[in-house]
Amino acid sequence: MHKQKIFMIMERVLQLLGRGAQAEVMLLAQEGALTRFAGNRITQNVASHTVDLSIRIQEGGRIGRAGTRAVDEASIKNMIERAKELSAASRKTRGLLPLAGTRKYGALPVARGRDSLSTPEERGSAVQLILAKARHVRLEAAGIVSKDKGILALMNTRGLRAQHKFMSGRVSITMNRGGASGWAEYSNRTVALKDAGRTAERAAEKCLKSQNPRSVDPGPYTVVLEPACVGEIFQFMAWYGFGALAFQEGTSFLTGRMGKRIFSPRVTIEDNVYHPLTQGFPFDFEGVPRERVSLIERGVARGLVHDRRTARAAHTRSTGHGLAEPNEVGPLPLNLVMQKGGSRLEDMIRDTRRGILVTHFHYTNMMNPRELVLTGLTRDGTYLIERGRIARPVRNLRFTESMLKAFSNVEAVGREQVYTEGFFGGGYVAPAIKIHNFQFTSQAEEEKPL
Repeated sequence: MHKQKIFMIMERVLQLLGRGAQAEVMLLAQEGALTRFAGNRITQNVASHTVDLSIRIQEGGRIGRAGTRAVDEASIKNMIERAKELSAASRKTRGLLPLAGTRKYGALPVARGRDSLSTPEERGSAVQLILAKARHVRLEAAGIVSKDKGILALMNTRGLRAQHKFMSGRVSITMNRGGASGWAEYSNRTVALKDAGRTAERAAEKCLKSQNPRSVDPGPYTVVLEPACVGEIFQFMAWYGFGALAFQEGTSFLTGRMGKRIFSPRVTIEDNVYHPLTQGFPFDFEGVPRERVSLIERGVARGLVHDRRTARAAHTRSTGHGLAEPNEVGPLPLNLVMQKGGSRLEDMIRDTRRGILVTHFHYTNMMNPRELVLTGLTRDGTYLIERGRIARPVRNLRFTESMLKAFSNVEAVGREQVYTEGFFGGGYVAPAIKIHNFQFTSQAEEEKPL
């Protein structure tokens, strides 16, 4: 949908609302396309085009929000009436903030590289390349090749107008033979055929190295976590600690620790939508420009992300990390970036006398937010390291560990940063890391082959 048409729709919403109430209109138009494969054949090819239009009305200290996926005049009028009804029926919000006024936004990095997986034929060619690589080494491949693009726009009765076009591509592959599996993924604004081929090669290599795994005893190990593992951990740091609301309510792992060293000096983390690998918006869902925020500086807790509500409580300004109001979550950092180090993955393995290399985690859950205790399973490539080399594959393990402790025990940080999509939204840029004394608590249950 063209930008001019989007703003015409939003202006019409405000015209139909009439004068008096403060109102904010949001429109998200998306086009998505996905080719799915399993058992070395394409199983699904789908495409979608959606428009999500919503209005937030603030009147007399009350809020009402309603939405629609239709943009004809009757549907818009119905949406406005529902928002008014919800506003009238809601309780007054004490200290309700006025809507944000006009702002200026920074430019995000320009996408580089040729984008060649937009059509069904192009995605089909990518899948055929993946399947050819799988068949060549007698593996079965499953996964997706997807492409998304769209535009997010905001407008309100105080003159705010914001819009951002976005696009992203993703190749995710699991290769399997006899119950042993290998996984690899690539996500970027632009994705080409060569990216699909390289991702397939990594997944195949992982699977071939995972054949005939044997058990190891649970317990503390030195671990080398690949970037996808670190990205998985970052999701929970984002949701349970780096937002100001959790800090103010006393549930954040940073509560009582601000200004103190909580991680290794090798660890520096920021929220930075302007990093060339991230895929975000230059403004938040209140229309406030996103700022680059230092969160952990050489292991020391330095900052939080704010929306307008938490900023007022803390007597500071919003950093541009608000979600759509009303919400009970508070601000979130959706573009965490960990500063790279100087080690290659091969260096971390070579310098490990005995440890475990982990490709990625799954079924990860929070157990204790204040101490940042997570539990989860290794998956699709877990290997024993002995005397500086990968000795053999091992069966999957369950970890239960405080990430406060784990990130205090970081011994090395990789020099290559990788973008990982967040399961709950956003995305995270992280290198591989090496940690000593990482606790595995049990063997994982056996999984059936694909």
